[in-house]
Amino acid sequence: LFEIGLESDLKELIRVGPQAAVVAVVGVDAPFALGTAGLIAFFGIATIPTVFAGAALTATSIGITAKVLAEIQQLNSKEGQIIIGAAVLDDVLGIIVLAVVASLAKTGEINISDVLYLIAGASIFLVGSIFVGRLLSPYFVALVEKMTTRGHLILSSLIFAFALSYVAAAIQLEAILGAFAAGLILAETEKAEELEEQIIPIADFLVPIFFVTVGAGTDLSVLNPAIPANRAGLIMAAFLIVIAIFGKVITGYSFISFLIGQTSFDHNRKYHYAIWL
Repeated sequence: LFEIGLESDLKELIRVGPQAAVVAVVGVDAPFALGTAGLIAFFGIATIPTVFAGAALTATSIGITAKVLAEIQQLNSKEGQIIIGAAVLDDVLGIIVLAVVASLAKTGEINISDVLYLIAGASIFLVGSIFVGRLLSPYFVALVEKMTTRGHLILSSLIFAFALSYVAAAIQLEAILGAFAAGLILAETEKAEELEEQIIPIADFLVPIFFVTVGAGTDLSVLNPAIPANRAGLIMAAFLIVIAIFGKVITGYSFISFLIGQTSFDHNRKYHYAIWL
């Protein structure tokens, strides 16, 4: 995500912020509502478990989304920046939704103070880190230029990225949001191009390991339909996969497309939003 931040355009992200917010809100609401209602209606599942399942459908994986957009060279397109902005907001909204659901399951009521803390923390972190970072980045560059040790630029930048990641995790956000914010900040400096060249080999080595860990954490035995005990779960899983995809596609094709800068029904653009989500 640090690499993706370096490749992103902060000014464009800010410009498409309102559009990304609309996409994010619809992209969270549709899967959540459809997943929760569907599990209750078709499977007769109790309310609290269905709400948890619906909440789990809200997140858009910013890491996978960003990597796909970068691979097809669409990261800096208008659509790409809207999707990245929406994915970042999706992560924040998903954390808030899960906090609300967890509170409901534990106490039977919503803990407003926890929700407000998450909203305030996310807002202050994302806006504050970028604002303060842009003010301090010239001093960062000046300090780096005075260093004579080998790898001074990449090491200093990674320390900065890890520091912001730690702060993000400390306030209950995803650590990867901190890395993304660090990349956005350093992308505004004169060292951005040099830093990007140095970070790419590291990212090329580490990113596949992320997918290996995802695969290693998967229990393939529960996916075996030959085991009778697995079949009910697999049917529900298939249903949730369809709902997750359909819910995101709705975001691209709904009337909300009018609100994201379209003056008419541009089916190609709506197709892009729908599929990328």
